[in-house]
Amino acid sequence: MISRQTSEMAANFIRTLEKSGTVDKGESREFTALCRKIEQDKARGEERQPVEIKLISKRKAAEILSVSVKTVDRLSASGALQKRMVGGSVRFLVADVYTLAGIRTTGTSAGA
Repeated sequence: MISRQTSEMAANFIRTLEKSGTVDKGESREFTALCRKIEQDKARGEERQPVEIKLISKRKAAEILSVSVKTVDRLSASGALQKRMVGGSVRFLVADVYTLAGIRTTGTSAGA
């Protein structure tokens, strides 16, 4: 089980990110739910393998999808492709872009 100190540190970190506008409430709830799931899995003796998360730029997403950057903006605005803000830059999960493109990936390092 995750120690109480680690859990409190994670909660404080999430609150800091929310205040700075780096993540929204939905993302922090998603993260909290994932932490709870990990705790439950560990309590049952099940360990999760680490997952590599790869973010790509708008330009790279457009290249993979063979569309313009403006179209990537439209896809994001329509909700078809969820954007993530990293600092002041827009990024996308490479797995989301591949899914939208209909590209199947194996393993956790899609596009690496």
